[in-house]
Amino acid sequence: MRKLFRLFLQKLPARHREIDTNLHLLSQSELAAIYWTQWTSVLVATLLSVLGFVALYLPFYQFPEWFQTIELRVPYYGVYALPWVFNLYSLILMVAEIYTLTMLHIYTVYRLACITGYLTADDLRDDLNGDALRLTTVLDVGLEVKNKAQIEYGIDPFQGMSVSVIFLANSLLRLRGLLSSIVIKWVVGRWLGLSTLRAIMDFSVMPLYMLLNGYGTYLLLREARVVIMGQHLIERVLQAIDFPFFKNNYHADYLSEILYDTLQFVAVQKRDYHSNHYILAKLLLEKFDIQPRKTHILRENYLEILEKSPERLRNLCILILHLGFLLDGSFSFREKAKVVNMHRRGIITENVADVSSYLRSFLRGEGMTGLIEKYIKIHHT
Repeated sequence: MRKLFRLFLQKLPARHREIDTNLHLLSQSELAAIYWTQWTSVLVATLLSVLGFVALYLPFYQFPEWFQTIELRVPYYGVYALPWVFNLYSLILMVAEIYTLTMLHIYTVYRLACITGYLTADDLRDDLNGDALRLTTVLDVGLEVKNKAQIEYGIDPFQGMSVSVIFLANSLLRLRGLLSSIVIKWVVGRWLGLSTLRAIMDFSVMPLYMLLNGYGTYLLLREARVVIMGQHLIERVLQAIDFPFFKNNYHADYLSEILYDTLQFVAVQKRDYHSNHYILAKLLLEKFDIQPRKTHILRENYLEILEKSPERLRNLCILILHLGFLLDGSFSFREKAKVVNMHRRGIITENVADVSSYLRSFLRGEGMTGLIEKYIKIHHT
């Protein structure tokens, strides 16, 4: 199915835009277009859930004779009336809604990519073999495919965690929608009593699915903005780093070890994979000519090593740490605790409020020049 969705993306009309040199910055008109596109898509996603419920239950209650059942004799239970027509019809509608919602997501992510200048007509035209990186990124975000390629570089966000804990957390996330619908039905049933009409029970979960559809679309499009603006920010940072200086002044093994520690430290705080963290690790390792590792164990005394490292190298690592906390668009309690610890020890001068401010600035599409200039002098060509 991925090939069909990619074909759908390739067939979308190419949109030309005048792109300035500051791709990490968003103008007021671009921001307005982004928010308009995002909230329109959220509204459409919400309406899709309403149409789905109406298309499912209106014919069922208006024309009950269409929905035949067959009786099955089940051991230790007795006769069970299987509503096979209703179940088949429900399945068809569910698949149609999922595919429609997916195409809506792909189209909206594509629009956001065009508005910001991340995706151009050239990207669509040059994607002859299906290997255009930016088009693939847009498709992955639209399909909600998590990029786990960090593991190819030996960086594991779940290092030190129990496998059973990871499995339990993922299972609960996947079941939350189902569990929520069951709870809603139970509450409505208790409130209305045993005489509750089946139609009311069936439609009682519609607001929940409206909320889930709309909120799910909002989160996906927020993630699209994070990925697009994050990759612009990474490009800006790479332009500022004087790679020859670091390679000429620090031993390759020492440089490799502390950079890997820094990337792994960020991954462990995040406890999840993210496309921007993968791009950051990939490009940094390539620029520093560091060979990827199959695995890397974060040293327990990493912060002490960072604290005692040469100033310019320490500043580079601190910038990477700040970027790591920003690039997925979130700032958790665990990360805040680490910032408090590093600030107290004098490793960084920023406190939680400062990093939160950087995050808000990043999400608004504003430049991060102040942060970059603080730790690395930008060389203009």
